[in-house]
Amino acid sequence: MNYQDYYANDECNYTAPGGGTENWADNWIAANPGHELTQISLINIGCAHSRQLNCTKTGIACWYLWARLAGWEGPVNG
Repeated sequence: MNYQDYYANDECNYTAPGGGTENWADNWIAANPGHELTQISLINIGCAHSRQLNCTKTGIACWYLWARLAGWEGPVNG
């Protein structure tokens, strides 16, 4: 689902197709309690402008970007 089509905002809220407002990050964490991203997100308690899952995913993306810019070749595919 492309949440931008449903007017998603920085806090991960969007207008649900059936009406009302939902939060994709909160919904994903609730549906995936044992997932590694959920566990990391629950440690991250300082996300002032968004939700923990969104900040966790942004942090991971930044790490990969900086590592690649520094010369890391990326994950080795077996």
